[in-house]
Amino acid sequence: MGQIRSRTWSNKHWGVWQSARMMPRFAMLLICLSGIFIPLLLSGAAQAAVAASSGPCPSTRRGVNLALPAVVRLTTTFQAQLTYYNLDGSSVQFPQGGGSYQITVSGSGAFISSTGVALTAAHVVSLSEDEQANLLLQRAAPDIAQAINSAHPSQTVTANDIYTLLRTTPDAWQGTYGQTQTGVYLSSQYTGPTDAASLDELSSFPVSILAQGSPDQPVYNDLAVVQVGGVQDVPTVSLGDVSQVYQGDPLTILGFPGTADLAFSDGAIEPNNFITPSLENVAVSAFKTTTDEAKVIQVDGTLEQGQSGAPALTADGQLVGVADFLLTSADSAGQTSFLSSVNDVAPLLQQAGIHLETGKFEKRWAAAYDACASTAPGHWHDAANQFASLVRAYPDAKGMQPYLTYSRSQAAKEPAPNKTQMLLLGLGAVVVVLAVVVAVVLWIRRRRKALISMQSQGGAFVGVGPGLNEETLAP
Repeated sequence: MGQIRSRTWSNKHWGVWQSARMMPRFAMLLICLSGIFIPLLLSGAAQAAVAASSGPCPSTRRGVNLALPAVVRLTTTFQAQLTYYNLDGSSVQFPQGGGSYQITVSGSGAFISSTGVALTAAHVVSLSEDEQANLLLQRAAPDIAQAINSAHPSQTVTANDIYTLLRTTPDAWQGTYGQTQTGVYLSSQYTGPTDAASLDELSSFPVSILAQGSPDQPVYNDLAVVQVGGVQDVPTVSLGDVSQVYQGDPLTILGFPGTADLAFSDGAIEPNNFITPSLENVAVSAFKTTTDEAKVIQVDGTLEQGQSGAPALTADGQLVGVADFLLTSADSAGQTSFLSSVNDVAPLLQQAGIHLETGKFEKRWAAAYDACASTAPGHWHDAANQFASLVRAYPDAKGMQPYLTYSRSQAAKEPAPNKTQMLLLGLGAVVVVLAVVVAVVLWIRRRRKALISMQSQGGAFVGVGPGLNEETLAP
């Protein structure tokens, strides 16, 4: 009668074979338990997903919505007078009766560091002599035309006639200019609505220029990095990379077009309209190079006065362009808009020794928004708590109040994060752990019994299992 050549080898494989027969039963047990508890746990998430399908914080607009509080409006103001020379050599000063014209240029920008560093177009904060002269002529031309028409009723001229004359005859006038001053107004998306009755009552913050493009640089771009005084831990926009933007890509421009400043019946600008940014969706038409070797982004859509310096964002909220200039065809039939490339900002930041920082406000604002946009069970309660904490910590950030109000209204309809769901989750975890423990114990016991049975039979061959067959027996 043959003998088993290796009892140790046979016993080992016999135990494995026996335990393998038991594993499908344990697997079926775990599957059944999962089938009971998983649907119960997922039902809460399904309800949350329905609730999060609308509201002020959709995940599809996360990048742009997070950037809105960081957008700012800039105004640069200067005083000026114009002396008009008559043909007989006499002169008249405008405005007549003394005083000066107060001339204001409006633009847009965005905070790029929580320390109050903002990015805008250089021509918004640093007016050239030609720009100042042009603005003065536009302001004084109506007054000059009225004075001439009053003195010579038979010789009617228009403001446009005077503007054209003075632009082409520089010896006919002279301008005197005061120092420019630039101020920043925070977005209503951060401050909330204002109670101011006029623009004079709005709070503004002083601006100093840290670095800007100039003809002395290898590449002359129309960008400026400025420091806004009197602010700290402000919301910010992250700088992107233009090399990752392609022709046809969508961009969103956030700014303050002057034509959107709806006025009161007396012509004065309504303060809330003045600090409320507009959103414009455009697409990248092409990448071009200016005569100064600056890379610019051509976009469809039309930039307006007041949008100069506005940030252009990708879908995920990365700042890749700054609204720069608009070219109009000779017959005024067509217009083309261009953005400065944000990749040209790095040398300016290095020149000014600026290290960009993301503050606590931005991190907490993003976390609260993400809780609001979530579909997880209990997310409305989480969002309401986070926005409440944010509003308490930053009382000036009244633009967060609508998010808090909406989150609280949704939390009132949402099961509290929820004793029932937490109990089911905990119970499910306990049952699964117990099932695994029982499976291991049974496996050990079965294996032990099999070994004892094999030993009691003196190692005789019983049946055929994996790795054992008649051919393993020695002759």
